[in-house]
Amino acid sequence: MVAGYVLSGHPVPGLDSHVLPATEVAAVIHRGPMSTISTAYQELARWADSTGRAPGTFSWREYYLEAAGDDQSDWIIEVQLEI
Repeated sequence: MVAGYVLSGHPVPGLDSHVLPATEVAAVIHRGPMSTISTAYQELARWADSTGRAPGTFSWREYYLEAAGDDQSDWIIEVQLEI
């Protein structure tokens, strides 16, 4: 699993950063708390299964578009499945 954040400015001490290779992904946007993000994974897995792809053989990614603060009710996370 890879969790991605956009970094602006200087690197964050203690974090390793790297550029992910370009790849084709299927993606859904999850809005809300992390406690309900499993629905995004389930939807992508169902889509992969319905199109003949096997999600167990691909990499999953989370791209945190808006995820600041302790109140997760307004977080926006893109869940990606490499295809």
